Amino acid sequence: MPEYSTTPLPDGIRLLAEGNIGAAIPLLGRAARMSPGSFEPHLRLADAYAAKGRKEGPAFRLMAQHEFDEAIRTVQPLQHQHDALTTFAIEAGFTERLIPEYRNRFKDLPFASDCLHALASAGTPMKISRENPLAGFLREHRLIAAGLVVGIGLLAWGLMPHARQSAPGQASWPAPDFALTDLTGASVTLSSFRVTNVVVLDFWASWCGPCRMAMPAIQSLQDKFADRGLVVLSVNLRENRDQVNEFAVANRINLHILLDSDGGVARSFGVSGIPTVVVIDKMGNVRHRHTGFSGDLEDSLAAVVEPLLNQKVSSPQ
Repeated sequence: MPEYSTTPLPDGIRLLAEGNIGAAIPLLGRAARMSPGSFEPHLRLADAYAAKGRKEGPAFRLMAQHEFDEAIRTVQPLQHQHDALTTFAIEAGFTERLIPEYRNRFKDLPFASDCLHALASAGTPMKISRENPLAGFLREHRLIAAGLVVGIGLLAWGLMPHARQSAPGQASWPAPDFALTDLTGASVTLSSFRVTNVVVLDFWASWCGPCRMAMPAIQSLQDKFADRGLVVLSVNLRENRDQVNEFAVANRINLHILLDSDGGVARSFGVSGIPTVVVIDKMGNVRHRHTGFSGDLEDSLAAVVEPLLNQKVSSPQ
């Protein structure tokens, strides 16, 4: 990706989502220089440097810390930005740098206590890795999402021990039932679709660049298979109804959006990064999961969904 790109931030986001860190860094650096007072480029660049530092040494970690400090300096009193800042600190091991901010400069924000609690209880990435080797492996090798940070908030919530990748023909596991409210305030339960429908859950947040890039593919999947019994539930993580509704209207999203306000449903599915798409068959079993954005997302999901739609399932007696 050339340095002279006219859209350095979106292009950097895309490259970061694809795991092309080396190409993403120059573009994100340019975006930060173009908008020195903007929070998002600095935190995304910190994310990229931290990812590179995990493989190539402490120099990049120092650069990540510098950009993280710039993100702290430019953060606005918006909950989604502070959620991103907090969880990046947890992910990168910068909690001690951020805790004093929530005890002093940010202490009057209505969500400051939640951020402080998450920081204080999260520990360090080294501690997480020692206590849970699977979590450490996933942290080192999973696709790095270019939402403000991959798996924002989810290391703080914890990785579920039963979570694993599944696909048709391989081991599946029962999807935990849930009840969430949608944007109209109506309650939606997962179990209500059993036997009749294949369900796709799309876990996302409005600040997450790869989530936004994945939405057209999710929308197209719904349009293609809805009349054959596919139900797509677009599960927003930890954002308030007004914020999500405004985003949906502005972006003309025609998906059934549910509000996972405390992240409990994502936690129950062992989500380790966003966007994460989960495919559930008619018997209520998780059959496939995909984390991150890729250009062939729609085709790869269609290849999973269509055989499941063709399966004949009898109603339980």
